[in-house]
Amino acid sequence: MDFQTALIKNALFKGVDSPEKLFNPSDWDFKLYDSGESVASTFDDCLNLSIIISGSVEIQNIYPSGKISSLKKLYSGDLFGESIIPGRIHSYPSDIVALEPTRLLLIRKSALLESIKRSDVLLDNYVGLLSKKLLMMNEKIKMLSLETLRKKISWFILEMYYEQNSLSVANPYNHDEMANLLGSQRPSISREISRMQKEGLIEYKRGTINIKNLNKLKGLLR
Repeated sequence: MDFQTALIKNALFKGVDSPEKLFNPSDWDFKLYDSGESVASTFDDCLNLSIIISGSVEIQNIYPSGKISSLKKLYSGDLFGESIIPGRIHSYPSDIVALEPTRLLLIRKSALLESIKRSDVLLDNYVGLLSKKLLMMNEKIKMLSLETLRKKISWFILEMYYEQNSLSVANPYNHDEMANLLGSQRPSISREISRMQKEGLIEYKRGTINIKNLNKLKGLLR
């Protein structure tokens, strides 16, 4: 995939006429990462906006004890570093690791900011992406404030339902990763999912969650 195609296919540049003309050849580069390779470490300077062309990465917190907490997985078409670029904080807050052979498009931060100044459409898209990320963070704060694990799991499943618009949702997280996301422990997650299956709320399969009673699942969060 060339530079022009990569930009046209990304939501950030949706509706921008000839987005490649906003940049000089020195403003961007492609980079390949092997599976398991570190893309960025906590406190590394964030000098670029990174767009995933192919492959996938995982955002992680690594604790002094060696424990690794999975925060989010990103796939082709996703980007990262966008919320750091305009702020006074210029370093990554978490580690980012390639989950498979991954190709990134890196756009220099200063060049992107200059391009945003020259394109109202790009500015609108950029603000929209930041607003969406802020809403997602607020939703996660709400989830963590829920008083029971069942409610947290319901929130987790419904978020994927709304995003995918399907009663059969693809779930890229195993029980350990779900526990990290929901602030719980793996055995507790497994027990509660088992109870929810027995009650006919969901059907859990590796990689997929089938929602059997959508109204009841929604009702848990009211």
